[in-house]
Amino acid sequence: MGMSNHDFDREQQIVDQALRLFSQEGYHGTSLQGIADNLGITRPAFYYYFRSKDDLLWKLIGNLGDRLLEEVRPVVKERVSPKEKLRRLIDAHVRTVLSDPDAFQIYFTERHVVAQQRDRQLRRGETQYMKLYQTVITEGQKAGVIRDGDAHLLALIVIGIANSPLRWFERRGRLSPAEAAELLADMAVGAVSSTEVSVAPQGVAQRVKGSRRATTSTASIDAHGKSERIGAPARVGSRNRSGALLDEGT
Repeated sequence: MGMSNHDFDREQQIVDQALRLFSQEGYHGTSLQGIADNLGITRPAFYYYFRSKDDLLWKLIGNLGDRLLEEVRPVVKERVSPKEKLRRLIDAHVRTVLSDPDAFQIYFTERHVVAQQRDRQLRRGETQYMKLYQTVITEGQKAGVIRDGDAHLLALIVIGIANSPLRWFERRGRLSPAEAAELLADMAVGAVSSTEVSVAPQGVAQRVKGSRRATTSTASIDAHGKSERIGAPARVGSRNRSGALLDEGT
């Protein structure tokens, strides 16, 4: 017997509540009892919908890597120059991340707590994603438009820039998501280009000018440890932890 409309509504309420609390308090700072209390349900009622807090976390982040892959795979096949292709990859990445910023922030800060089997699944998707960027960057290097160097490292750099708005973007700020994507795509391509690229369109650049948070945080990247993980956006009042979109994996 399937779930009723009421059951679907209640499940979505639990997901929405978890999204808010995980984003604000962190995975370990949020209890199942707290989620249940906020919704006015009993803890046993929670288990009707989710077997564990880990299952709830997976509901929030398990498909995010697939969403990114779906957005960028068509770009790789486009008949444009490698530099333009890279710009479009980054633009698509930023737009996707900013379409659901709380969920992606949870991904970066909490993905390390998922069970081993789920971690392997995430890593497979991350590896595929990274290879798409490496392929385009290698094409650009062969064409002489992307600087020489380790394509994997250059991919980490541009994806780090693409992830950075999770640190500073504000819905009611100076930039729209589309403008932020355009600006960061230009900046990221410029960072790895072997020749000068045009600056961001004047209208976008003007809105950024004077915004201390945007200009100082845009290219904040932590790349450390053997896994070469891109730094995760820090929650207010919490320790910045290393996230993994995207890791090469082992």
